Amino acid sequence: VIGFMIKPKQVSGKAPVVIYNRGGNAGYGQLVFGFVMHELMPIAEQGFVVIASNYRGQHNWGKAAVINAGSDEFGGAELADVKALLPIVQGMKEADASRLAMWGQSRGGMMTYMLAKSMPELKTIVVAAGATDLAKELEIRPAMEKVFEARIPNYSSNKVAALAERSVLLWPEQLPADLPILIQHGDQDKQVSVRNAEQLALKLKELKHPHQLLIYPGADHGFNPVRAKAQQDMINWLKQYLG
Repeated sequence: VIGFMIKPKQVSGKAPVVIYNRGGNAGYGQLVFGFVMHELMPIAEQGFVVIASNYRGQHNWGKAAVINAGSDEFGGAELADVKALLPIVQGMKEADASRLAMWGQSRGGMMTYMLAKSMPELKTIVVAAGATDLAKELEIRPAMEKVFEARIPNYSSNKVAALAERSVLLWPEQLPADLPILIQHGDQDKQVSVRNAEQLALKLKELKHPHQLLIYPGADHGFNPVRAKAQQDMINWLKQYLG
């Protein structure tokens, strides 16, 4: 599985680490250098090692490749590809694996919640424009059903369970109780409704789970036109919890 690692040019001692989970599905949204330069390098400049998986699938190698790259299951087997970054981080002399965060955007946010259940190494997570209830989202954006049918194994016969497994709103109590969560969302997001963030924040409040909800008025799925503000808010949060 192809991925990227970006480290700050100058580090005093070992740097804290941010695992980034991208959005999109299969080849759509895959990490390319331009995205890495504009979105991930600014985080590394702030003193973080940033590491990201492109998830399994033929978008990594091309259709004619002899390597079996597997298939993107939209929150299935590729969770293991993200977890496989942990031993890499632990083996990096520049990285402080004891100060580890995870940041996910859109589909990557969904996966961040899923991974947080079984990664006690995480000190905090940040989710940007992430879906928290996939079944409800289908009512708003039914076109996503085609993505689910193409990606999620046995979707037609296992729809309810498959969507529930990927919907943190149905199991927030399974998140580590002391894991601080930053939730960011634009209120004009047409791809993932801001309701996802609002409803999860309500559940977390009921559970007395440490979190902060930041809603950006007028912002779309990519936080335009306030991307710089959203990015700085995230950096401030990471520095607070990773030092």
